[in-house]
Amino acid sequence: MDKLVPSVEVWDKVADTYTLEIENGEYQIAEEVENLLKAMGVEPGASLIELGSGSGHLSACLAMKGYKTALFDFSPVALNKAKQTYDFYNLHGEFIQGDLMGENTPEKQYDIAWNSGVMEHFGDIEIQKAFRNAANFSLKGILIIVPNPKSISYNLMRARLMSEKRWIYGTEYLRDDYEKILQEVGFASVQTRYLLTSEIS
Repeated sequence: MDKLVPSVEVWDKVADTYTLEIENGEYQIAEEVENLLKAMGVEPGASLIELGSGSGHLSACLAMKGYKTALFDFSPVALNKAKQTYDFYNLHGEFIQGDLMGENTPEKQYDIAWNSGVMEHFGDIEIQKAFRNAANFSLKGILIIVPNPKSISYNLMRARLMSEKRWIYGTEYLRDDYEKILQEVGFASVQTRYLLTSEIS
């Protein structure tokens, strides 16, 4: 699994499929994200940076709740779509083009660095760098949301899309060793929680 990193070309194509309007299921997921943030003691008004923000829909939902949001992505197509979504809902956010695997030091830090559906696209060595770089953006901690490799519904959905040649999301590594990796790279406190909505598990 070494040398596995997301491809900007792949994610530019994925970004072409993004809509501007937020779907009901995304509001549900964002509510679960907010619950996780509050469990970490992070309330509306705090600053968040989504590292690998994609459509920007989840950050937009959090901005509606009163969080200060920044969106970071290596896909210019994705960032442009996210800006359009923010304009559509009359929201304010920061938009930063950059690569989580880059060597650049962030210009500023945020209360929480987070992402959803990103870390499962990194190989064994690269994910350690991705976690270290994510920590550089954060003052209080990081929050990552990844697929549960034991979720029957997720695995069935993924297998169906692949069999129909509709899987457009690049290589994905469903792992169950995130806690171990985080501890290896120096995170002193690691907690695992599970999300369950009608959209995801």
